[in-house]
Amino acid sequence: MTVTASSFVEKYISDYLERLNLNHCWLFNFNVINNTEAFLRRVIFSKYNTVGFVINENRKDKAKELVEIAKKYNVVAVAHLSEMLNEQKFLVCVKSK
Repeated sequence: MTVTASSFVEKYISDYLERLNLNHCWLFNFNVINNTEAFLRRVIFSKYNTVGFVINENRKDKAKELVEIAKKYNVVAVAHLSEMLNEQKFLVCVKSK
């Protein structure tokens, strides 16, 4: 089920994602995903070539890691840091088809 970015992150982040047309979002929990790279490759990167990640501001290292994983699979990725998002969760937004 998709979620609205504005429900979970600051307005300026949701506005930016909207301008990029990254308006289909899912909220995931790092604790539930065993292998982040395999999960993203199978679920997101196999269907989308542009993605936006939003992660808690205290997980800057994880944001860099997600962007590097995306690059590896020739996916254009942007990452934003949010104060509002729980540290264990991350938002993935893609362009609607």
